[in-house]
Amino acid sequence: MAIRIELGDCYVELVKASEA
Repeated sequence: MAIRIELGDCYVELVKASEA
């Protein structure tokens, strides 16, 4: 399940980068 958390963090960072 740790992998899912890591992917979630990566996704959040990607979304923030896209918005910025």
